[in-house]
This record gives sequence, C-alpha cells and structure tokens, in this order.
Amino acid sequence: YEDVALQEPLDTALHWGEDKAVAVLNKDGARFEVSDVRSCDFVEYDSVAKIMQLYIALMTGTDEGETLSKFRFLMRWPQLSDSEKHDKYSEFACHELHVFLAQKDRPFFERVVRPFLENKHAKTFVDYWLLGETDSLKQYLSHEQISKLNYVERILLLQA
Repeated sequence: YEDVALQEPLDTALHWGEDKAVAVLNKDGARFEVSDVRSCDFVEYDSVAKIMQLYIALMTGTDEGETLSKFRFLMRWPQLSDSEKHDKYSEFACHELHVFLAQKDRPFFERVVRPFLENKHAKTFVDYWLLGETDSLKQYLSHEQISKLNYVERILLLQA
C-alpha cells in the first residue's frame, strides 16, 4: 500500500488546477521535458497496436468503434502469413487499408494492391495518390475540386 496523500499542502493564496497536455514528438530529436515526474502521468503511443487500442477504447459503443474493431488484425499484420494477409485483404479492401499497406507493408502493396489499383476502371483521388500518378492528381488543384476533398485527402495532395 502506497500513501498517495498530499505530502505538503498547496499555497491557498494561489489558484491551482489540473492541466492536461498532449505533445507529439517526431523522430528527429524532439524532446519533452517534465519538471516533476511525480506530478504527471504519461503514455507513449509508439506503435500501430497502441494507437489502435486507444481509438477502439475511445469509440467503444459507437458504430465507428464497432467498424474499427473489425480491423484489429492490423495490430498483428507483420506476424500474419502471406495467406492470412491475402484473406484479410480480400475481406477488408478499402482506401484506408490501401494507405496503411503502402506505408507499413510496401512489398505486399506492390505485389497485391498496386496491380488491383492500376486495373481499376474508375479511379479516385486516393487511388491516383497511391499510384504516384501526379499528372492525374493535377485535376484536383482547382478550388472546386479541392473543396470536394476531405481533410486527409487535402493533406495527401500537399504531399504529392
């Protein structure tokens, strides 16, 4: 049993409050310093599995949470056999999965997803982006077309 009572009282002449903060740290040496580690809790989300578990927990009881929980297999994607990957891809193929595979399993993307997208009759913005077809993406540069893109697609367009 650990005593968690306040050891020293806070100054009653001052105002006190709880502060919650989020800090995003990238890989190029960014730092986050905590002045008193005893006064804070922190969680590091450094893997797809941890992020997926967070979002599933946050969306429990919603339709979106139910849909997201069907994609739990992504947390163990690297451990799946090639046959299991093909089965999951066949069942869950969608733009979100295509983007995930392009980023996290490029060999599978090149071998399975790219040929599918290249032969797709009616390509969408995400298809063109995944295929690296920058000439086809130029059609989305007009104000009218940009306004039809969602925020994620707009970010992807900036990366193209």
